[in-house]
Amino acid sequence: MTDPKEQQIRKHSLLIPVAVATGTLIAVGVYAVMPNNLALFTIIAGAILAGFFTYRYIRSTKN
Repeated sequence: MTDPKEQQIRKHSLLIPVAVATGTLIAVGVYAVMPNNLALFTIIAGAILAGFFTYRYIRSTKN
């Protein structure tokens, strides 16, 4: 049997390309709909919020 930690690492390594592709598609869609400056601000703010919520989730699961 494989270690649960190793399984989690494998799962996350498979999800990273999916997240990058999804983020790219969202960014292209936002740039197509909004003015450039507002789209850039929206994408950066979304990335900061996603990072914050990911940090909070990981922090809560470690306790």
